[in-house]
Amino acid sequence: MRIRSALPGDATAIKALAARLQNQLLPEWRDPTPLTNKLNDAIKAYDGPVPEDHAVLVCEGAEGELIGYAHAGMDADFFSGEPQGHLYYLATDPAFEGRGAGRKLLEAVESWARKNGAKGIMLYVFATNDRARMVYQKYGFQDDMLKLVKPI
Repeated sequence: MRIRSALPGDATAIKALAARLQNQLLPEWRDPTPLTNKLNDAIKAYDGPVPEDHAVLVCEGAEGELIGYAHAGMDADFFSGEPQGHLYYLATDPAFEGRGAGRKLLEAVESWARKNGAKGIMLYVFATNDRARMVYQKYGFQDDMLKLVKPI
């Protein structure tokens, strides 16, 4: 496996991987439409250049095929104002789950964030996404602030 920055020719493969994010299990009361719209906007953006303070990284398999991608940007910590990385999206090919592509992408995002002066990395994950939460916790992410919602 090899991690590298995405190239313009990777857009089709990245879009296919990103589409997987639309099928994640949401809390039962959540309307998936806003998530689908946001992901569609992100997918369209992969056809052009990403903002200067963003990185789109891909993981290639042994045959050079794209088996995962991560999209991160720089942000500021809510409390301290210090720079932090923000992992927007991470997806891997289901056929390669559990083989280390996600971990390698997380390592690359961390390295990129460090080089950009980040003091940490944050991300959002649905409480219903047990697999992703387990992967992130194994990599060292910790609960920080919990968002509680009561649908009415």
